[in-house]
Amino acid sequence: MVLIKDEKVFDDQICNTERIFELDVEKAVIALQLAIIHVFVECSPDEILDARGLPYFFDSIAGGPFAAPMFMFAMGIGLQFISEHVDRYLLRRGIKLLALAFGLNVCRYLVPSLIGFALTKDAEFYLQPLPYLFFGNDILFFAGLASLLMALFQHFHMSRRMILAAGALLSLIGTPFNGLDTGNQALNVLLGHFVGVEDAAGEGYSDFPLLLWFFSYASGYVCAYYLRRLRNKNQFYKLVTPVCLGLSVVVMTVESVNGFGMMGGNGANVFYHMLLPEAFVCVCCSLGMMGLYHLMFRNAGHRFRHAVIVVSRSLTTIYVIQWTLVWWSVDLIVYVMRGSKWINPLPALLLGVVLSAASALLAGLWQSIRHRRGAA
Repeated sequence: MVLIKDEKVFDDQICNTERIFELDVEKAVIALQLAIIHVFVECSPDEILDARGLPYFFDSIAGGPFAAPMFMFAMGIGLQFISEHVDRYLLRRGIKLLALAFGLNVCRYLVPSLIGFALTKDAEFYLQPLPYLFFGNDILFFAGLASLLMALFQHFHMSRRMILAAGALLSLIGTPFNGLDTGNQALNVLLGHFVGVEDAAGEGYSDFPLLLWFFSYASGYVCAYYLRRLRNKNQFYKLVTPVCLGLSVVVMTVESVNGFGMMGGNGANVFYHMLLPEAFVCVCCSLGMMGLYHLMFRNAGHRFRHAVIVVSRSLTTIYVIQWTLVWWSVDLIVYVMRGSKWINPLPALLLGVVLSAASALLAGLWQSIRHRRGAA
């Protein structure tokens, strides 16, 4: 029990059974900027991504601590709302997410790469990186593996504190392996799902290794336990939000200005191999932004809330659609037409906005079709 100004903030029992709307806002913001982020990632060389400007902002900031860790934090929060056997649910979910990850890679990598090679005969661009792209690490692969690991923890009835401690321990164990290169691409790809692989040729880089990123997932799970027992959100967020955002902004600014740590550039790749203290900062950033959204939109009207929830629920669908659209647009259409996929920042921003809107619309259409089929 925590006391703030002599008022009980956390209850001993669940007192919040409704959706956490500030989390919905956070997820909706992530969903609507994904295509913009990934357009810049695909159409900007590393030296442009590392320069201070629009590409750096969307790649290293909006696409850094304000996207992926929040995505995983949100996944962890969702576990507290599972009403059935958690371990069985997570086992099924993990398998489904891994299948979805491979399905996405067929749509965004395999098919357009084969079409691109057929049109250009450019094996170096389309075929050489294909094995790494198709089997390599991605946030959906991480989500699947994290679900399977959490299913194991739940099966053995590990407590919240033990799960959070396990996440921290896994990060510490994985840290010495950052930059690992076995000299074998197949082994690098396999190990890259678990530790921070980076081969000397720059052809393989693990984006979301399980050991380094599970802490964010576990933190969301633990935080949700307390958020569901929170009696006074206003009081809580007024206290926590300035601290969390203040710490996050200071750390990210220092790292960005001095070019080290998770904000240190190198095409933002260093972000994926963050250390445990940086993972903690990202968790603080996620919680701080939730508090900010709560304080901003606590009196929002029904239509706004409904729209936000619709987008929030479609986050995974939007993720799959926008990545497919981005790769077909930049790495296939633009590259085939121009012989290069590099695009200047302003046209890239415009393309990202268009693909973002298209992704949201297509996700809404898909959800509508699923709803009609379910009602039939």
